[in-house]
Amino acid sequence: MPPPPPPPPPPDTPFTWEVWRGFYPEPRWPQEPSARRRAWLVGLLLAAGLLLLSAAGLYAWVGVAGATGSYTTEVHGQVTSGGAPLPGVVVTIQSPPNGTWMLITSTNGSGYFTFSHVPEGAALLQFSAAGYQLTEVDIFVAPFLTAAATNVTDLSVSMVPGNVSQPRAFNYAAFPDVETYLTAVFSTTAIEAIAGLIALWGGLSLRRARRPPRAVVGGSAAVLAPFFPLALSAQPLYLLLYPPSLALLVVAGVLGFAAVVLTLRSYHPFLSDDL
Repeated sequence: MPPPPPPPPPPDTPFTWEVWRGFYPEPRWPQEPSARRRAWLVGLLLAAGLLLLSAAGLYAWVGVAGATGSYTTEVHGQVTSGGAPLPGVVVTIQSPPNGTWMLITSTNGSGYFTFSHVPEGAALLQFSAAGYQLTEVDIFVAPFLTAAATNVTDLSVSMVPGNVSQPRAFNYAAFPDVETYLTAVFSTTAIEAIAGLIALWGGLSLRRARRPPRAVVGGSAAVLAPFFPLALSAQPLYLLLYPPSLALLVVAGVLGFAAVVLTLRSYHPFLSDDL
């Protein structure tokens, strides 16, 4: 005996909570996105991961240069008084506090001075001239430091007349010593490398196993990568603002954000799958 026919569909009437017919969109059966869109998502995540690994490699390269003492730079600037150049000022730069190395020069007729081959690390600049108050400036020389941390390679120092025994002191040092600087460099390197590996993991998971939640995790790691080091300390901010690494992190974050948005738009019916 054949089974009974299915009951007829209910009449086309609005739901009890629906004020106007058709106000709520009809639910659509979820469909997996096309292979082309999935390839775009995978490409975005892989590119973001590679950019983060490149930024980590840049941090590691400069950190190794600092650890081995192979980095030197030029420190220069101008000394003025009341807005006018001040020539003949004796300028001394040394490593605080014991002064293991010291360089001495004087300003020229335009008030400019230059020190070549200043090693990486903390340094103390002293400016002295007859009839003017002694001025001291603490700086930290490192390749990652930019204008956001006070551009220590191009100083502008103003001296005031007087013979006060207490010197005028200014602290432009972003880090107190090389050890603290290297700790920030290598911790930032590790964090960015981990974020890059997570982004690659998300892209490969979406390509091989089609696991969209992992893609969301990978894209989110790329977006949040610049903020992870700041959760530990504010000092890595000087490293993150280094123009080459900042460009890599910004592009990786944009790609990661695009991957998250496209994944959510394409796979939202399937996001309940297991990771």
